[in-house]
Amino acid sequence: MKLGGCLKLDVEKKNYKALQYVIYAIDNFRGNAKLKKKIQNLASRRGNNENENDIKRNYHNQLAEFHALYILTEKMGYNFIDFDVRSDKIYANTNKDCDLLVEKSEYKIFVEVKDVSSEIMSAYRNEYTPKIPEVLGKWIKRQIKKADNKGADFLVVRVPVWLSEHPSNLTKLIDKFLEKISKDIYQKNGKYYWNIKDAEIRKLVFIHDSDLYGVIEIIKQVLVKRTIL
Repeated sequence: MKLGGCLKLDVEKKNYKALQYVIYAIDNFRGNAKLKKKIQNLASRRGNNENENDIKRNYHNQLAEFHALYILTEKMGYNFIDFDVRSDKIYANTNKDCDLLVEKSEYKIFVEVKDVSSEIMSAYRNEYTPKIPEVLGKWIKRQIKKADNKGADFLVVRVPVWLSEHPSNLTKLIDKFLEKISKDIYQKNGKYYWNIKDAEIRKLVFIHDSDLYGVIEIIKQVLVKRTIL
């Protein structure tokens, strides 16, 4: 397979860690009919050729899908069914697919995946501005609406690496992050809930990959509790 775009650069720089989730998918789901096409897309330049940020955004969003696949199957125990599947929800947009379909105990879970760092951070030069939690909160709400429109059950969000200075601080940092991004997020019996008006999506899964420490872990699962006003 001919390599191009950001994938070629990662291979040339021997940044093989970026490819660990792709390798995991090949090792475990090589029989999937869409996997080859997914990897071909990853190995090409996709987006606006005149805008390098757009190229990188597309690349990292595609990598985030492989990251989410790893977390959902290896860490959370879901069975992988397929990539790019149309939701069976009656309210779903019939022209758009969800990124992943997984299942557990015969329940199908349609999953949408987004990479926060590529979507948000390219628009803000100062990564440590105090406004970032507020910006992320508004962005995540928009992504929930988009995921709802596709008929997704879960929204998996890859949180930027800069949120963690060290693995030992990770939980505390994310607790503070969740407290800041929305006044409607609350904790009860050790679980986080987010009241969102007319939200159909059931769960947010925040994932994190620290290039500095090689940490791969689920940050938090936030149950979305629908509020009808």
